[in-house]
Parts: sequence; structure tokens; C-alpha cells
Amino acid sequence: MAGETTVLLVTDKPSLPGTVVMWAMQKFEDKAKGGKGMTVVTNILQAGGKIAAESLSINVVISLAATPGHHNTAWLTEVARVLRPGGEFWLQEPLMSRFSALQTITSLERNLILSGFLGSKSFESVEDIGLAESYQAITPVSLQVQKPNWELGSAFTLKKRTLAPKEDVTDDVIPLAKSWNWSPDVDLDELIDEDELLTEDDLRRPELPVGDDCSVEKVGKKACKNCSCGRVELEEKKVSSVLTASQINNPQSACGNCGLGDAFRCNGCPYRGQPPFKLGEKITLSSSLLVADA
Repeated sequence: MAGETTVLLVTDKPSLPGTVVMWAMQKFEDKAKGGKGMTVVTNILQAGGKIAAESLSINVVISLAATPGHHNTAWLTEVARVLRPGGEFWLQEPLMSRFSALQTITSLERNLILSGFLGSKSFESVEDIGLAESYQAITPVSLQVQKPNWELGSAFTLKKRTLAPKEDVTDDVIPLAKSWNWSPDVDLDELIDEDELLTEDDLRRPELPVGDDCSVEKVGKKACKNCSCGRVELEEKKVSSVLTASQINNPQSACGNCGLGDAFRCNGCPYRGQPPFKLGEKITLSSSLLVADA
């Protein structure tokens, strides 16, 4: 671009109405330097969407598009390249036929954020700047954003907070002693030692109960020498696992559950392992148990 361009007015149309150029010159008169620092570029799509300007060289870019969806991330990235930090970006494009105004604005704002712009807000409509006829009465979306004041890769230092010297502390500051409700005049010897409040019983280690696994209910455990839990008597009364003829021919049950099967029999039941039976009837194996598996 010839000369020093500070304000760039760019469009994808072959031309722009004079009212648009006058609006841009009046709007940015101080930055355009009376029009000498302003450049108008048309048919930007023929240039491949590239701006012939150095990076970080333009203060204001005004992009007026007649094509819906013109302000994609590729074009916005190109605009961000030529804008100086803190530069302004004004854009306008017609609504997409299948999208509402809210959907179009949401899509534009998302692309602007991804391209590094901040502070999206709308500006005056096309009727105020005379663009209605150039857009064939299609209502456009108009937004204004700003490029951040820092550039990608820039660095800055964090300010370290410094504490005020002790002599600068005012009387308004609550002393630490007062906040604890403690006075340095208190005699520490008058304080009670908490260990003195413990008695001998408190200091004595408690005697834990000795674990005892000697239970007559446990199957398979034999009585100890000098047993006193009753396991010896149980073993003496325990019936041999070999049933007598009387017990087979005329089975009896003190609890009434022996004939129901092992699931209902006690641990010391003499009929454990035998098939279910009816009390008073001879214990016999069913015919199904006598047939060998094929």
C-alpha cells in the first residue's frame, strides 16, 4: 500500500458508495489524518483474501462484506496480522439465509475470539451509514471488536507485593496480641499443666480381653488339655459316624430336623451325610441314586 495507512476500508464488492467512504473518514478523522492515512480496497477476494500491508501497521480496519460468511477464521486471522495491538476492527456482513441474526452473531463472535479479538459489540445500522442499497436491502450484522494491547509471544513481569515497614504501621491496625485476647503481662507459671489433670487410672494401659477361639460350635476343633468350655463332654456324647442298625431301621430325631437333610441338621447330628427320610421309617437310598451315571 502506498503511503502510511492507518485506517483500512476493505470490501469484497467492486465498489462502495461515497457515503460509506465519507462515514469512515468522519468516524476516524483523527486516525485517518484527514483522509491521507486512509486506504480503500475493493474486490479483496481477487487478492486471495490477503491484505498488502505489513504486520502490525494499521490502527483501524473496516471490513464490509456483501457475501454471507465472508468473515471466517482465515480472513479474521489476516486482519489480526495487520492490526496494531489495541487496534479497532469494524465488520459487517449480511445474514445467512438459513441462520437468524442471533445465530449469525454467535458464529461471528466465536470466530473473533478464536482469532484473538476482544470486546464484541454492535454499532450503527446500515441505514445510518448509507449501505442499504449496496447490500440490496439485506439486513446485515454489524460488530466492533478490539485487538488486545499485547502481541503473541510478548512477556511482562509480575509486580511483587511489598510489605510496609514496621514503623509505617498505623494505630488502626489491630495488634496481634489483642486479636488473640492475650496479654504479655500474664504470668505463664499460673497456667495449668494439662498432664497434671490425669490420674493414675488414666495413665494405666487398659487390659484388652484375650481372644478366645474355643467355641463348641466350631466344627473340627478338638478339646484342649484341662478343657473347661464343655468340648470334652460334647466329644464324649458325640455319636459315632457309623450308624447302628436301630438308628437306620427306626430313625428318631430330638429336634425334628434330622429327616429333612443336611441343610437342616446340627453339626453333631449322627445322620449327617444320609439322604432325607421320614421319622420311624428305614433309611434307604432312592432308585435314582442307585443308577450309575452313563
